Amino acid sequence: MRVLETDLVYLALAAATFIYKLCTVGFVGSLTSLLVIALLLFLRYAFKLIRFPLTNTLWILVTTFLMFSFFLGNVWGLYRLIPAWDFVLHLFSGFLLAIFGYCFLYMLSGYDKTNVTNYGFSAMFVFLFCLACAGAWEIYEFTGDMLFGLHSQTDSLIDTMTDIIAGTLGSIPMVAILLLGRRRKKAWLKLPQRLIRDIDNYRKLQGGK
Repeated sequence: MRVLETDLVYLALAAATFIYKLCTVGFVGSLTSLLVIALLLFLRYAFKLIRFPLTNTLWILVTTFLMFSFFLGNVWGLYRLIPAWDFVLHLFSGFLLAIFGYCFLYMLSGYDKTNVTNYGFSAMFVFLFCLACAGAWEIYEFTGDMLFGLHSQTDSLIDTMTDIIAGTLGSIPMVAILLLGRRRKKAWLKLPQRLIRDIDNYRKLQGGK
């Protein structure tokens, strides 16, 4: 996959922030900016390693979420400045995971359209996929808090459950689109077909891999 304009913009923002933080708060304070650059450069190779069909649209969604969550949230402190920032991002992560879950189902089925065009089954898979991912993320945060003395969950069951609920609710739009699978007159209801078409085009460019 070629380097996109959004990649260059995001890398430039992260690099400029790294230099600014390096000059103002020192090397340790600039490390999070450096980590953003590393993630932007190497994340696509992780997808390539598992042979996930990472189309341009999916990649832009991933990197944009990374910038809003890690870059703006952690590096620039929007989690502290805007109390609802975490909740909104968990909602968006649910929608993002729903899209990836649908594409993942297509990959698991050997790129056979039979399963993904069974929209009732696809909706159930996507919903459970998002629910599992939301739970797995909270397990990860809990483990980090216990092992390293962090406060990702702010020592609160309410924070944990709110994040899981938000991540699950974020999947609802995609689930609804799938359940309305036979009503494709409106453009926004054609998202599943567009995702499959993009993946098929991506695989053709990659030689069917």
